[in-house]
Amino acid sequence: MIFKTLNSAIIKTLVIFSFSILLISGCKGDVTPHASEVESEIIKSVLISEIDIAKSGTFTGHVMLEKYNFPIKYAISLPEIAQEESVPLVIALHFSGGEGLSFLERLVIPGLSELNAIIIAPTAPDASDWTLTRTTDMIAELVELAIVNWPVNPNKVVVVGYSMGGFGAWDLMSSHPELFSAAIPIASSPRDWIDTISTEVPIYAIHPELDESITLDRVKDEIQQLKDREVNVQLVVANGTDHYDFDLMISYLYETMDWLKYTVWADL
Repeated sequence: MIFKTLNSAIIKTLVIFSFSILLISGCKGDVTPHASEVESEIIKSVLISEIDIAKSGTFTGHVMLEKYNFPIKYAISLPEIAQEESVPLVIALHFSGGEGLSFLERLVIPGLSELNAIIIAPTAPDASDWTLTRTTDMIAELVELAIVNWPVNPNKVVVVGYSMGGFGAWDLMSSHPELFSAAIPIASSPRDWIDTISTEVPIYAIHPELDESITLDRVKDEIQQLKDREVNVQLVVANGTDHYDFDLMISYLYETMDWLKYTVWADL
């Protein structure tokens, strides 16, 4: 009887100990921000005028928009900017499930490395869609504030987007084209904006040849419809790639720099 009682006590102790270890491990693996962390992020948000663009490199933070009074998480790549110099601005919109920093570092910086541009890659608030009116208006405000507060050439503002971000780029060509000199949508479709996309802004669309999510034939047809409306758009096919060959798009994005420098901005 004593042995059985002792044995039960040991087993109970082991169960409690094991549960405690699992609980501790679970807490360590929890990447969901707690309320206090979210509040801390909001407190640390800065105005766009407070972002130090005098130093070159890649940085992250939260910027507080004025109209929305809402902080956007961002990653930014800053070139060396000479005194009195104005530089291009690139808005980089990530794909669904992505975030600004990874998109910036893995595709946009290597793809546009010789553009000497300020590149800012916001993260979609609350994992929302870049085509929502709220998010496109927030991007428009971000561009407007950047032009006012940073040494940005307002005639050299470009939006680059991949998949969901590409849809966002097409949307911006419909809702806020006056803010951009060019758009580079990748792995996306203009279908929902064919009748409203601006005819004034040059568009360089890149699409994977083997894309099964948004087929190339569909996009070719939509691009032709835009051309019929006299939209200034061209389509480049990324040969041998599918919708998820994200890293293989670097060389195709790299080629857009000559298009920007010698075609879109040739007379500036």
